[in-house]
Amino acid sequence: MGRRVQVGLGVFLSVAATASSAKAGVATAPRPKTKGAAAKGASKPWPQALADLDQARHGRDPPAPKIMKAAVIACKEGKQWDRAAKLLREGSNLRYRMGQEAWEAGIYSAAQADMWRAAYNLIEDMDLREDLTPSKDAFQVALKALDKHGQTARAAHLLAAMREYGHTPDLKGLSTPITALDKAGTWDEALDKLEEDHGPPIPLRPLARPIGPPLETMEIKPGNPYAKEIRLLQHVFREACRGEPVTVCAAIEQFGEGVLGGRGQWLKVAGGAKSGCLRAVMQGAPPGGQILEVGAYCGFSSSQMTMAVPGVQISTLEVDPVHVVIARSVINFGGLTKWIDVWTGHSKDILPRLRMRYGNCQNLKYSAAFFDQKGSRYDEDLTALERLQLLKPGAVLVADNVLKPGAPIFLWHLFCQDNYEAQVVTMQEFAMEISEDWMTVSVQKEQAALDTLDDVADYKKQLAEDLEAMALRGEEDVWPEGKDRFEKYELHDDVPEELKVLSKEADRMRDKAIGKGSVPFQEWAKFANDVKRRVAPFGIEVTAQSY
Repeated sequence: MGRRVQVGLGVFLSVAATASSAKAGVATAPRPKTKGAAAKGASKPWPQALADLDQARHGRDPPAPKIMKAAVIACKEGKQWDRAAKLLREGSNLRYRMGQEAWEAGIYSAAQADMWRAAYNLIEDMDLREDLTPSKDAFQVALKALDKHGQTARAAHLLAAMREYGHTPDLKGLSTPITALDKAGTWDEALDKLEEDHGPPIPLRPLARPIGPPLETMEIKPGNPYAKEIRLLQHVFREACRGEPVTVCAAIEQFGEGVLGGRGQWLKVAGGAKSGCLRAVMQGAPPGGQILEVGAYCGFSSSQMTMAVPGVQISTLEVDPVHVVIARSVINFGGLTKWIDVWTGHSKDILPRLRMRYGNCQNLKYSAAFFDQKGSRYDEDLTALERLQLLKPGAVLVADNVLKPGAPIFLWHLFCQDNYEAQVVTMQEFAMEISEDWMTVSVQKEQAALDTLDDVADYKKQLAEDLEAMALRGEEDVWPEGKDRFEKYELHDDVPEELKVLSKEADRMRDKAIGKGSVPFQEWAKFANDVKRRVAPFGIEVTAQSY
């Protein structure tokens, strides 16, 4: 097959080759400096303290309170505010006695991380425990966090609690209305006026506790249904920082490479070089449209794409409801919920309903799409996007795993019908060094897009005639409301039989990988080489390489 590159498409891939080598912004936790890494009062640097805690978590019993305490204090001293606050909440849920120092470190960290709810709840929980007494400093940092976010009623609650403990609050530096009311006289009078204006303080109440232990401390046994995905979410909660999607994606990659990869298990995410290629292509897509992803899985790729093109709305589809929960949890933890919509259902059902999902918006257009579902679905979903006219002119389509497990019919659609300018990008499979995989990057040709418009117009004309004939016969139209009509997909008659057989084999390989069993890496590499050999006679071969 000759090298066919549309203007601009080659640029995407040259950028991708550069970006993927740096993993396109994916970062890991910084290593502490040799000198001064362990702040005063902490016996170990925070990465070592967290490593000790993680090792203790994998034992038979929950980690000892002293290990949790050391991790909280180390994270606080290392300015890992979010981690310290989360660890203290975890210890609180386990009813650990970690001592005054750890609690105050967690409250201080929550306030520094702008987690005012956590700071407020931790003060409440501290007040309810017999072994702890909230200090003036703990109250003060929580008070400032509440005041910063305009939580006046809750601030009044803390002021009342401070009075009960005999603490006199320092109101300097606080915003109105607290400082303004303080000018009226004593702070007691200011508090009375504050309660008069904003109602009685919110009563003390225990923290809402989950049924059973928190996810961070649960033991998820391998081999159980969705154990891999639940352990992945558990790993993200432990290792990443809330509201920082870079750390979330780094934690997912670390889980795939460091946890599963060492055990010969594969995490099906577009990490490593694939992530760099995906981000670069999204940055080069036409402006003004949304992004569509088919196959959300755990929310990794949608998070990466949002970071690559901030402010662009992403629609991601996922057929498995458990994966939907995992993806939404990951996306929410990373703080990206505003930009990513995770829809539950099969692509063949959701794609015709997308306009209805967005308020029947007839102008809904996608400037880029990413396919990461079952490879045998790629061709049908691409045809649906064409016939539903959901793609902007010049929209870029990226597809993953077209070699492993494979998408032979989709590749035939791209390269043997002459409707697309496309490239096959080869790269090492994420977290599987011995296996090659391909991604495709493609743009529909202008003439092919015009032909699709003519086909759609012919279909709509025929549909109108059929509906009119039905009405004359007294027959009722039972098409679901809000679901766009388009010509039914049928496999092209001229698809070679060899590729049809290969498509079924790829599906069986994929089903084997996601089932109870597992596919050894050597078997994956052998299958990828076999697919590569069998598609070559049809002119389907590598045209670009990503590192």
